[in-house]
Formats: sequence, C-alpha cells, structure tokens
Amino acid sequence: MIRLIDTVMLSRVDDEIVLLDGASGKYFGLNPVGSRLVELLLESPDDEAALRRAISEYEAPEELIRTDFKSLVGNLRSRGLIHEEA
Repeated sequence: MIRLIDTVMLSRVDDEIVLLDGASGKYFGLNPVGSRLVELLLESPDDEAALRRAISEYEAPEELIRTDFKSLVGNLRSRGLIHEEA
C-alpha cells in the first residue's frame, strides 16, 4: 500500500489537495485531477489498482492516463512524499 510519509500532511481545499512536508516546510498543490489520482493511490492496495480505477473514471486515452499517473507517482516518490508500506 502507498502511504504518505509521516511528516507529510494532506489538506483539501475545495477540489484540490495540498501536501505539506513538515520536514522541509515545502508544500505541493495538486490540481483536481492530480488530487483525485492521489486519493485513488492512497485508497488502493497498490499502484496498479489505483491506475485501473483512474482509467475507469476518466474519459481520456488510456495511455495518457497511464503516463500522467506514472509521472505523478514518480514525482511524489522522488520528493519523498510517499512510500510503499508492506
């Protein structure tokens, strides 16, 4: 399962999510689509399940959704905001 790092707080502002990294003091704002993808990621048992749900929810080409999803997940991981929990 994907989880936020312990020092990261999630806050919803209307239809967008803001992630605050308490360790660095940096915050990251996500647009509505990015926010939904993060919700799916945190609700699902793994990346692939979250991706399948995103593909079923959005009326966009599957390859575009895959590319955007993998980019977002990679960005969150590289910034140390999420980790995989056993």
